[in-house]
Amino acid sequence: MYYPKKDNYILASLASIGRNKKWELYVVTRIIHLLNDNDLEFACQKYVKHKKDSDEYSLTDLCFPSLGLYIEVNEKQHDDSIEEDKKRQQAIHAATSWTQLDVDIYEYRKGKKEYKSLEDINKIIDRVVSQIQKKKEYFIAKGEIITWDYGKKYDPNTYRERNNGVIDVQHNVVVKYMWQAMSLFGRESQKHPFSGSYNIPETNETVWCPKLYDHKKDGMIWKNSITESDKKITMKKEKNGVFVEVPPPLNRAIVFAHQKNLLGEIEYRFFGVFEPSKEESDRYKNVYSLVESSIDLAKYKRN
Repeated sequence: MYYPKKDNYILASLASIGRNKKWELYVVTRIIHLLNDNDLEFACQKYVKHKKDSDEYSLTDLCFPSLGLYIEVNEKQHDDSIEEDKKRQQAIHAATSWTQLDVDIYEYRKGKKEYKSLEDINKIIDRVVSQIQKKKEYFIAKGEIITWDYGKKYDPNTYRERNNGVIDVQHNVVVKYMWQAMSLFGRESQKHPFSGSYNIPETNETVWCPKLYDHKKDGMIWKNSITESDKKITMKKEKNGVFVEVPPPLNRAIVFAHQKNLLGEIEYRFFGVFEPSKEESDRYKNVYSLVESSIDLAKYKRN
């Protein structure tokens, strides 16, 4: 079936590489073409936050979220910052548990860095493609479903049926609307909720769809952020430059946070289950810590 939005997403992702990164563009497009796999979701220039300061992040050259893999195209200048690259790789792994695959496009000849031939680079790319395919085969053998049906990407039923109904932060679980996230946990209405949360009946849990960045609402500035490699959420409220009291914290929050994709469209991504930190919270801030990175939807009433 033809999905124009999927085509637009793929083209936008490849275009994000930029014309000035000719080696990266060559490697990434060759990998995608050799894979020739419409079920394998990918993204180029994917933001991955890795420092305590939420403004710090890394860009992966090419990643496959459903496989937990990302590709780094190491050009000549990479060798000038080996320690920084090593720290960056460790930070990305700590934040996502993804594995890095490298494509080195240069080598030393008589002590001088020189670009490899396309023939040699193609051999490296062939090995990387084989590793990607084997990783997919490994997940399928475990019973996981690896598919990229863009028409069903935002359908809640996709997540009820995939991976035995277990959703995980590593699986890039996203929905288009808040009501879709809430429907996974029993909310029957398809109307836009008045607030960004839904209290799940007969539990102490709440589906929470926050904006994890500064934004204005009702004359206040909400200063929300996610830190510690997506493992801690801080929520503050400011009025006229002064922090004011925040509402009581949620007991247990299932977080689907507001964000934009490569096409600039709003979506809500699953970040895990968070609980308030009594030690770090006070009258002027609520701090939540990640307690579970996956959740079984079978425990909740299906609407």
